[in-house]
Amino acid sequence: MEKTKLLVLEEESVFRRHAPAELLEECEVTRMSQFSSVREILERGREAEVLLVNPTITVGRQVIEGLPALRLIQAEGVGFEGIDLTVARERGVCVCNCRGVNAASVAEHTLMLMLCCLRDLVNGHADVLEGRQNDKKVYYMQTGSMRELGDCTVGFVGYGAIGREAARLARAFGARVLYNRANPPMNEDPEYRDLDSLLQESDIVSLNLPLTDETENMADARFFARMKRGAILINTARGGLVNSRDLIEALADGQLAGAGLDVLDHEPVQKDHILVTAPEEVRKKIIFTPHIGGVSASAFARTYEVILRNIRHVRNGERPENIVNGL
Repeated sequence: MEKTKLLVLEEESVFRRHAPAELLEECEVTRMSQFSSVREILERGREAEVLLVNPTITVGRQVIEGLPALRLIQAEGVGFEGIDLTVARERGVCVCNCRGVNAASVAEHTLMLMLCCLRDLVNGHADVLEGRQNDKKVYYMQTGSMRELGDCTVGFVGYGAIGREAARLARAFGARVLYNRANPPMNEDPEYRDLDSLLQESDIVSLNLPLTDETENMADARFFARMKRGAILINTARGGLVNSRDLIEALADGQLAGAGLDVLDHEPVQKDHILVTAPEEVRKKIIFTPHIGGVSASAFARTYEVILRNIRHVRNGERPENIVNGL
């Protein structure tokens, strides 16, 4: 069997850790950093038939048109917003993602952030380290401000595989669950709400939808103003969904009580990011995690099962799974 020429734009340690032996046996692999220049990619990967990319990077016209043997662009994950779908379609190159493989992992992370925000976990941890354990305990007993998830209405904006799994977990805690999605259900579903109603009714709003031209910066000042005062925002989807400046203002004036963010705009995040450098009274209301919602070992195993199947599909002249560019 002739090996498929595979160009991988991902850190070597990540690829080698998760790529199954069968993939390495069946492919002639050229691996480069996801931060490689276009010139480097075209020089070293010119013969590539399959391009496997970290889902956070940009794959534009120059790369797609500069790889003449290319047949498949495979995202190593669910996101694909950096890939020029139009150019790929014009060239007859399938663009595929690994839809659903990280649903359980991201859903768990989403619930974790909800619980951490409700229980003020990071600040409580710091208080204990500073010898203020009893003071903090008494504060919460006096104010009665600590809530159980089961007392909350949780609204999911976006209701694909991740949103549905996170909703299932939230219900297990006793939470009331609402959802909104681009295509509302045809039947009468009591949990579905238009966006305005969902924002007005929810104590916690979770963003679980892709980043597109329509959803970029959707969580802005107007969005936050429609939320229940004192509500919590959770984002485990894409940082670009949230307007960071508007989020800071909403947290500063108390419109939002907190935010749990696994993703920020302009990743990889640097020390000078506007949310990282926000005033202390704002930062104390935010729980940051380093975009790890979908990086469990099990999620990666499922991801590479899809990747290997799609490489085999393309090699055999078959239609790959999870095409996202309309071919």
